[in-house]
Amino acid sequence: MGLVVFAVWALGSGMTATVGLPLLVVGSVVVMMCMLAFVSVLFAAYGLQDRTQALALPEGSIRAVIAMMLIVLFAILTIYLYGSIAAGTMHAVPNLTEAQRDQFIAQLGPGSAYWIADPQGGTFTVWFRQGATAAGNDFAKQLLVLVGTLVTSISSFYFGSRLAGEAGGGKPGGRRPPLSLRSVSPASYVRGSGAVDLTLEGDNLELVKDVKLLSGAAQIVATAVMSDANKATCQIDIGPTAPAGAWDVVVVDAEGNTAKLQAALSVQ
Repeated sequence: MGLVVFAVWALGSGMTATVGLPLLVVGSVVVMMCMLAFVSVLFAAYGLQDRTQALALPEGSIRAVIAMMLIVLFAILTIYLYGSIAAGTMHAVPNLTEAQRDQFIAQLGPGSAYWIADPQGGTFTVWFRQGATAAGNDFAKQLLVLVGTLVTSISSFYFGSRLAGEAGGGKPGGRRPPLSLRSVSPASYVRGSGAVDLTLEGDNLELVKDVKLLSGAAQIVATAVMSDANKATCQIDIGPTAPAGAWDVVVVDAEGNTAKLQAALSVQ
């Protein structure tokens, strides 16, 4: 944030765009990454993170951010390069005597420069505009084409990856493999004993967000659900009035897929 503030202040105080614009772009990217990190922490606090994706954000978030940053960079670079080529650059030559001033202006040509008298008197400052050179124009054109191609490529990759992910269920070549549960630990629970950590083992559990215990019409929703590919952990608290007997354990992932292990938990 400090880098962005400094860049804005520097541009407003007379710093050239050659120095100020890179500072502004870099500072903006840093601020955006800090905001993404904050959002990632916030998602994790509410159990909405996706551990299979970059920064644990929803799928496609980072690709979208990269595409947006490149589009913004392309817009800034286009405006800057066009302004530099079309308007040229202002230069100042200070501390010239009257004879030197007249000679310098004559060399530049009529109407191509103007001068102001220095406050101390006796000398002058001549201002003139220098147009872009042919080499500078060629470099600007090549850089503009390069960045434009990069923006097009990244944007195409982002939308293409998104469509492929939607068509394939998030996995290359087909749908995501189904969830499965193998075991629950501990396998027994005494009613009214308070919150207990429950560990579930299985396959493809990385997106599990809900764990439920079912016994007939009774249902208990677990809290503090955490998961990876082969294990999920949660906390259960079954009150003393809940029915005793064998309870089923059901897991639900972020895509709505479910898996059930029947009679996995014995409640006493």
